[in-house]
Amino acid sequence: MSLLKPTPYMGLPRKISKSRNKKAGEYRLFQYPALLPKAESLEWQVNGRRLVGKHGHHTLLEWYGLSGGQLKYYPVAQDATWSSKRFTLEPLPTNLESDLAAKAASYFPEAWKKTIADGY
Repeated sequence: MSLLKPTPYMGLPRKISKSRNKKAGEYRLFQYPALLPKAESLEWQVNGRRLVGKHGHHTLLEWYGLSGGQLKYYPVAQDATWSSKRFTLEPLPTNLESDLAAKAASYFPEAWKKTIADGY
């Protein structure tokens, strides 16, 4: 059984963003409708290399035409159709670097030997 329920607006994707609480390490998940606002409802301006769409003082959209056409969407939390309770992430293990190196060596033994021999 999935914990994620689809809505009439979108499938399963969830947007993760840091909560407004400034306490480090607290997060919430937000789900938004897959509907963008009408272009004529936003105030548009070019700021450097990006096209910015604002709703009042809030930047809602940014488009970077010279970076592969990236579109960034910054909806406000109040517009979410669902949100989780606050949660914290598990701390990363202190030996992460050596664990990753061991995993890489086991997955790609020949390439790993060459990498080490080449001084990387």
